Parts: sequence; structure tokens; C-alpha cells
Amino acid sequence: MASILTSGESATPQPKMHSDQAPYSELLEQLDDCNEDGELEPVIGEWLRTHPGESAWIAGLKRVDESSGIPEMSVEDRWRLYALSRVSDALIERIGKDRGRKHHYTAFMQSLGLCEIDARDFHPFYHEVVEVTPSATVDAPITISTIAWPGFMCGPLMIARAGVSVTGGTMHTRKDIAEASTLYWCYRRAGRAVEDLSLGWGGNSQWRTAFRRDYRIGGHYFYNVDGENDPVSSLLDESALAELLRHRCFILRDSQHVDLYPYQLRHHEPVA
Repeated sequence: MASILTSGESATPQPKMHSDQAPYSELLEQLDDCNEDGELEPVIGEWLRTHPGESAWIAGLKRVDESSGIPEMSVEDRWRLYALSRVSDALIERIGKDRGRKHHYTAFMQSLGLCEIDARDFHPFYHEVVEVTPSATVDAPITISTIAWPGFMCGPLMIARAGVSVTGGTMHTRKDIAEASTLYWCYRRAGRAVEDLSLGWGGNSQWRTAFRRDYRIGGHYFYNVDGENDPVSSLLDESALAELLRHRCFILRDSQHVDLYPYQLRHHEPVA
């Protein structure tokens, strides 16, 4: 049985960037200063050489006893993962402008010890819809046509979903919605509206945003496991909330999609 739980409380970011986030902030600034694709490789390579502790940290996060359920994680580690996600988003943004740039992203994530996702059938746990080609029949299921960028996991924890172009009938996805609705829990995407909890805060405080944790554990997909469990009223019905939690945006629902504040929602479902 799938469940959706919400809370009306929101976390207030702390006033300063945590020291563990600083290396990623520095890398992000360097990447943003790179005007040419050829400049990325030496910047990323030098960063990896001078921060070997980051791959050791990732290796530690991989050691999870899945029989114990959802693992505990310190808020400092979630801040650190958020900082990593900002770098990931910056590299994905470049891919969105030029699909030929994904080798830099792949090399960076693999060098940290993250594992590339090998999921060939479309599923929102693993895949972010980038582009839709409508199928001739309205009930055709969503299928992957091309992979725009790969996805990566840290053990059972999702770090970054793969970006995919898909085909599908309008009963399952609509091009105008899937390609344009606000993408939540995201800082950057090329040509798309995004929103995360860092937006609107100052230069330091925005970094005290915690990473969204999604796990595949014990035969279930768990989405945003750190969401609170106090139900509150919502303008969206349960199916809309599930769509938003699973896809981090709407791909079918023709509905208001800005300022929904879904960050305290959580959801789980069995692996088919």
C-alpha cells in the first residue's frame, strides 16, 4: 500500500555553510567560470586529486545494512550530499545545452565511487523525463527512447536520476506538462523551471539545505524519507501528490505546479 504523509512545518536553514560543503562550493564556482568544454576536465581532475576524502566518504555511505530498513543519516551528511547535488546539477545543465558533454559528468560521478544506474525500463525512481514523443495510441506505456545523461546511486540511495527522452500515450504522460512543469528538489536545469529549499536564501544560508533521500530497500521504493509524518490538508488529491513525489514534477496532471512546497511529503511503494 502506497502512503503519502505531510507536515506543515518547514526547516529553517542555518546561517553559515558547513565546512564539508566548501569543497563543492569551490568546485561549482570553478565550473561556472569555465567557458569552454575543454576547460572542465583539468578543473574536475585537479579537484578530485586534492579531495580524496570525498570518495572515502561516499564509500562509507555505501555501507548500509538493508535488513535494518531506512538508515539513519546525520544532517551534516545530508548537507554535504546537497552540496554534491549542486555540482551534479551544474554539470547536467551543461548536458541539457549540449548532449555531447555528458562524459565529464560521468567521469566525475564515477570517480567519486558512485554506481551508474542500469535500469532499462522507465521508472520515476530512476528516471527524470526530459523530452516526450507522444505515442500514436493514448494508452501506450512510457518507454525510454534515449538517455540524455546517466543516473547514479550510492548503494541503495539515489544520488541523481538519469535524464531520459521517452515515448508514451497521453494516458500516462503529456508532452506539454512533462517538459515544462516545475521540477522540485532541483537547483538547475537547462530551459526548465526548478525549485528547491535553497532558493531565496543568502549566499551562505542557502547551502544549509538537506539532500532529499530516496532509497530502494526491502522490496520497496521510498521517496523523500525525511519528510514528516503529520498529515495536513493539501489542495492536491492523493494521486497528484504521488505523481509529484515520484517524478518530482507533474508529467500528466494539468494543474497548478508552482509554489506547491512538497518538501515535507513522503511516499513509498512496492517494487513491481
